[in-house]
Amino acid sequence: MTARLVALLAAAAVALAMPPGGCADRLRVLAPHAVTSARRHSRWWAWLVPVVLILGSTGVLLMLSAAAARAVWQRDAPSRRRRLEDAQVRRAAPLAYDLLATCLEVALSLPAASRVVALSVGLPVAPLLDTLAEALERGASLQDAAGPMSEGPLADLGMALVAAESGGPGLGSALRTLAAEERAAAGAAARASAKRAGVWAVGPLTLCFLPAFVLVGVVPVVAGLLADLPH
Repeated sequence: MTARLVALLAAAAVALAMPPGGCADRLRVLAPHAVTSARRHSRWWAWLVPVVLILGSTGVLLMLSAAAARAVWQRDAPSRRRRLEDAQVRRAAPLAYDLLATCLEVALSLPAASRVVALSVGLPVAPLLDTLAEALERGASLQDAAGPMSEGPLADLGMALVAAESGGPGLGSALRTLAAEERAAAGAAARASAKRAGVWAVGPLTLCFLPAFVLVGVVPVVAGLLADLPH
């Protein structure tokens, strides 16, 4: 069995390390990306033969489970990336609001203030502020310029712009209020996350200490009682 296992692993290693030749070389010159993708997938599937031969049906189930998990992970990648970007925007939003309010208080126009703040805060907020500045520079109203923000992580900024255009409070003071609210919400979320982390930390501790308590404290007592019982 050991010799068979060594032979199978050696054959798999040779198959994986063997360089392509002949037609494959010419194809690699013509379509390098296609060949690279094909070799990557062929190397992954090359492990199927030794795994199946060594583990049998269990190996097949493991390979299918790994393939399914990989497919699910890749399918959810765009949504994970979008959630990550939205979270980054929300973290940077209070600073952006304060900077916008400061620029407006020193008599900068909203398009110019948006450009300055975009340069200051960088990604991922900068593209949103640049889009706002471009729309305003083209002559769009505040409501139209704030339209793209109505569904995103800067929806509060869009609402503040619409309120300022419709005769609401001054945009600068509204931005200060938004910054304070965002910081308060971020602090509350951080405290809630810390509490959840403390609760989840109890699980591993229970798994570690409860079996030890049973083995050290309960099992000897039960064994002693059983030993004292008459046969």
